[in-house]
Amino acid sequence: MSKPKRERALAETEAQAITRNIRVSPRKLNL
Repeated sequence: MSKPKRERALAETEAQAITRNIRVSPRKLNL
């Protein structure tokens, strides 16, 4: 039962990291 929670947390952290990379990548390209 603890596995699904961990998987969900990892998925959320991964989604946040991807969104951050997408937001930062355009700035780096502009620079």
